[in-house]
Amino acid sequence: MATYLSVMATQSSTVIPSTTSPESYDWLAGLRHNEPWLRRVLYNRVGDRDVVDDLMQEIGLAISRPELRPKDPSRLGSWLYQVAIRQAYLYRRKMGRMRRHVESTPVEANETPGQENENPLHWLLGNEHQQAVRKAIAGLRDIDRELLMLKYTENWTYQQLAERLGVTVHTVEHRLLKAKKNLRQLLKQAHVEEIK
Repeated sequence: MATYLSVMATQSSTVIPSTTSPESYDWLAGLRHNEPWLRRVLYNRVGDRDVVDDLMQEIGLAISRPELRPKDPSRLGSWLYQVAIRQAYLYRRKMGRMRRHVESTPVEANETPGQENENPLHWLLGNEHQQAVRKAIAGLRDIDRELLMLKYTENWTYQQLAERLGVTVHTVEHRLLKAKKNLRQLLKQAHVEEIK
């Protein structure tokens, strides 16, 4: 199923060099070029691919408004990152409000407890290991989790990370070292053994 953004972006040409003026820059092509890593950042924040599609449409709307775009097309990556983080924040805030509303609603008296499924021991142990690793990753700060995901799943260089996040390479190196150290500590606290 094609998203609105991917359909709109296919109508655009390739990314124009950053030396062009903002008026002649192909913003939709720039968005399409950055879409894969933006989706990963959003997925890290919200954890639902359908919500990521909705948030990408919001980003598409933001880029379609000239007054919101960056003045310099070479800053598009860091601007998109900021817009994505803002959209994820607004979504999570909305969901938190909805959750608090649901929790404050009285519970029906006829609820039935869930049934336990009988599973093989190896599946259960593997599932527990995955849950422990996911919990440890979820325990990281958002920026640490995103840096690790972009570095090790997208294979980005330090320079690419620095450009997209709008920080120096040294800052990216420092944040990655801290993120890996924090992840190791969380895994050790969860008694997750290292896989060799």
